[in-house]
Amino acid sequence: MVTGFRYLFTPIDVGPMRLRNRIVNSPHATCFATNHLHDERYVYYLKERAKGGAAMLCTGITLVDPRLVPVVHSGYAVDIDGVMQGYQRISDAIHEYGAKFVV
Repeated sequence: MVTGFRYLFTPIDVGPMRLRNRIVNSPHATCFATNHLHDERYVYYLKERAKGGAAMLCTGITLVDPRLVPVVHSGYAVDIDGVMQGYQRISDAIHEYGAKFVV
């Protein structure tokens, strides 16, 4: 095992959230379907990262102002119907492997 990362596999508290290790899957583009929150490939994609050891997975672009969705051309506004249900599906899938999902 690599000795230069002695804390990598140790738990850490991030605010009130305890992560099982310090591996984070940062936000990034996947080039999946536009409505990826409801795409089984995206849920599987994140689930496999949790299964592989990532303790925290981050969603991509999330907007608080729905007027910006057409300007940004990607991402979701948190008030659009179905977004919270999509986030819940992802959370449920990755919690099975002890990972956390953050927006």
